[in-house]
Amino acid sequence: MFEHVLERLAVSPADAWMIGGNLEADIAGAQAVGILAILYDPTSTGVPDSIRAVPDRIIGELHELLG
Repeated sequence: MFEHVLERLAVSPADAWMIGGNLEADIAGAQAVGILAILYDPTSTGVPDSIRAVPDRIIGELHELLG
């Protein structure tokens, strides 16, 4: 799916970000094709030890993307 979207938008993975709340589908999926992956974690749950996906960045509020 990520590769299809990049192709349709004519954007390289290095120029894209994925912001999502699902570590396996959003974060691991994006990173698998070279996209910077940001975990949206508004409840500050964090990344469980049982999950292998490690986000490039974790934010709790969307305005954090601006800073």
